[in-house]
Amino acid sequence: MKRRSKAVGEAVKPKSRKSKSLQPRNTQRAAGSFRRFLERVKKAHFPAEGDPTVEWLRPFMTPKKYRNGEVVFRKDDLAKEMFVVVTGRFLVVEMGIELLPGRFFGEVGFFRPGNQRTMTVECVDDGDVLSLAYEKLFKLFVQNPEFGFHSLALAVDVAVRLSQLLLELREKNIELERSHDVVRQQTSQLEVQAQELSKFNQELERRVADQVSEIERVGRLRRFLPPQVADLIVASGMEKQLESHRREITALFCDLRGFTGFSESSDPEDVMALLRDYHAGIGEIIIKYSGTLERYAGDGVMVVFNDPVLVENPALQAVQMALKTREAMGLLTEKWRQLGHEIGFGIGIAHGYATLGTIGFEGRFDYAAIGTVSNVASRLCDEAKPGQILISPRVLMAVKDAVTVEAVGEFELKGIRRPVAAYNVLAAAALV
Repeated sequence: MKRRSKAVGEAVKPKSRKSKSLQPRNTQRAAGSFRRFLERVKKAHFPAEGDPTVEWLRPFMTPKKYRNGEVVFRKDDLAKEMFVVVTGRFLVVEMGIELLPGRFFGEVGFFRPGNQRTMTVECVDDGDVLSLAYEKLFKLFVQNPEFGFHSLALAVDVAVRLSQLLLELREKNIELERSHDVVRQQTSQLEVQAQELSKFNQELERRVADQVSEIERVGRLRRFLPPQVADLIVASGMEKQLESHRREITALFCDLRGFTGFSESSDPEDVMALLRDYHAGIGEIIIKYSGTLERYAGDGVMVVFNDPVLVENPALQAVQMALKTREAMGLLTEKWRQLGHEIGFGIGIAHGYATLGTIGFEGRFDYAAIGTVSNVASRLCDEAKPGQILISPRVLMAVKDAVTVEAVGEFELKGIRRPVAAYNVLAAAALV
């Protein structure tokens, strides 16, 4: 005979203790109920709003109120109760699922080891819920298996959504790993490029330092050498030749006649203007004939040939320069004469050995030729009349076929023990 099940909502009466002989029968009935519960699981669905199950549960549940933003429970909290929404709206934060009235939630934690919450639920619209304690849940499973399935169905729904979320997270993680690999490769490339850039910068700094040093060296050399000669010496690494050494050279010395009186009677501005014209005119000629400017000394200029760069016939180079200089100075002296300045020009040239090299101090060096040859050239210049180019016998021997000369006698030169014969260069042989 079948026993009538109690109506939904009917009060549950406490049962008196049965005798031990009835326990096997009760176990069989419970097993049958569980089989029927499993069959209903296959066909069950979520309860619609106003489902009588909720009303049936109300006497066993505790009402609670929540305000917007208030957390019902957090992930990893201990699951001691489950809930059903009565009013308002609640949100499963991690999955973005909204829980509306009639929706069960919080039962998934009952099925996890340690009864831990898997998600966080918070109120997003003021509302009421009913909570059911874990201890009462199993009693209700026996009395209404349909309700048990509601809880299970919600757990399945959450699990499905959770698996979808995990799949998305896995795909994003794979994408992030790929991005990380790209970033790692780009970082490696950047490190390589940074190392290359560092090496390039070091090389650039070295080159700049070398170029600055070279510019400084060229600048120093150009003060007393023709620019092309200075560049050649630096480029070929011949700067050691500027150190003190002995060499056979031709020395040329020239100055202005009447300059001392002119400077004493003229304004400083006029004196400086005349010197600028004089030095500019003679400087171009020195460069043209590959002479080495030894020094400027007011109106006096000394030039050496055959050092530091060798020339084939230094004496001839010096005489050719002197002829060109006399021609240029003739134009300037005529200009000065028209301005009322009686100024002439004379040259002395000698050939012999001298000690040459840079003299001075750091930041101010000059190239000097020390020896009798320099003194002879300077003294012959002093003896020369305006327009004369006086040369020594050794110079004459080197240029006698290239120029025409006239003897002017012997001179007792200051600082020279014996008299020196001098010859005035009239013109180049080709012009005679």
